[in-house]
Amino acid sequence: MEFVLANGTVVKRAVSEALIELPGYGERRSPAALGEDENFRRSDSGGLRARRRSLKKAEAY
Repeated sequence: MEFVLANGTVVKRAVSEALIELPGYGERRSPAALGEDENFRRSDSGGLRARRRSLKKAEAY
C-alpha cells in the first residue's frame, strides 16, 4: 500500500492487522502499516526505550 507523508514523500509498506486489548473495552482490531529493517536501524534507541517505559506504565493501571 502507498502512503503519502506530511512532506509529500510517498512510501510503500505492507499492511497487516493489530489486535488491541483494553481492559473493560475488550479486543479490537486495527490496520497496521509494517515497518522495514532500515526504519529500525535509523530510529534512536532512546526513543524506543522511552516508548517501552510508557507502555509498561500504562499496563500497570
